[in-house]
Amino acid sequence: MRKFKFEKLVFIICLMLCLSSCATLQSKKTGDFELKPIVSAYFKNNEKEFTKLLGQINTNKKIREQSTLRAFYYGALFYTNNHDFEKAALYLKLLDKNFRRLKFKDEAAFAQCEFFYEKNNLKDAINGLNDFRKKYSESSLMSSVMYLHAMALQKNGQFSDAQKVFAELRKRFPLSFEADELEKCDLETVTTFGVQIASYFDCDNARSFLDQTKPSRDDLHILRTLKDNAVYYRVISGSFEKRSDALKHADTLKNAGYDGTVYP
Repeated sequence: MRKFKFEKLVFIICLMLCLSSCATLQSKKTGDFELKPIVSAYFKNNEKEFTKLLGQINTNKKIREQSTLRAFYYGALFYTNNHDFEKAALYLKLLDKNFRRLKFKDEAAFAQCEFFYEKNNLKDAINGLNDFRKKYSESSLMSSVMYLHAMALQKNGQFSDAQKVFAELRKRFPLSFEADELEKCDLETVTTFGVQIASYFDCDNARSFLDQTKPSRDDLHILRTLKDNAVYYRVISGSFEKRSDALKHADTLKNAGYDGTVYP
């Protein structure tokens, strides 16, 4: 009896090992893989490792696994954030090609909007964000979508529209990360274009620069903004309704010895 139980136990162990081996082989045959290393490389911003892992995916075959599609999604985000728009466009195209199979359509659509925004294609970004808000009105990404929508409108000179979206964001999602960010900066007060001539992490340093420069330039003010979760104190010169006028002012400042960029 004991011998029979032992032989049965050995048989069960061998069967489990066989099934495990078959599952691994099947995984390799279908092209499925472990997504975790890609996500890890993404959050560490390890471009070398991230590119290596993505390069192992066969993009020519028909994709069925959500893990593979999710890898494409991270590829689009990674290269958009690093302004490698050619590679980002490649992964966005793969997502679009497999869009019907996606179980995260709203995230993929938002990734496309972020791509347009970072590429400074504001018209397509605004159109995409408008469509997103209609099509995916119940998406968990909505507070982020509205924040980017307002930023794109502001950058495009549609200041009153941007303020409306900011106000709606505060009302609908008062406890969101984005609403908290608005509390830390002066984004909602921006109603014109200006030229940034300095930027500091510390407000006192910005005020010191302002005091030293004020005698020669009386059109300066400090604007508190956020970038990558850090507060920046931007010293802004001028106030213009049109970006073209702000660009002309930037040229004037350059001739006076100040290198500046138009904001927003």
